[in-house]
Amino acid sequence: MLIKKYNLDDIETLEISKQFISQFLPKNPVIVEAGGHIGRDAIRMAKFWPEATIYSFEPVKELYDKLVLNASIYNNIFCYNF
Repeated sequence: MLIKKYNLDDIETLEISKQFISQFLPKNPVIVEAGGHIGRDAIRMAKFWPEATIYSFEPVKELYDKLVLNASIYNNIFCYNF
């Protein structure tokens, strides 16, 4: 079995596009994000699906605080420090 090692700079290209995923989701999906980090993905999803409800969980207090700050302007992102 051949295992390809990816350069961390290439990770963006490995993401499944939101356009592709959107064909399988309703206009107002409920999204649960485990490992919200500082909110990058939650914010991208909130912009792409403005009618979504996004629950973002981040266990690391310092990262959670940044997540809350970064997501504070989005009324559809709910952050939890778990």
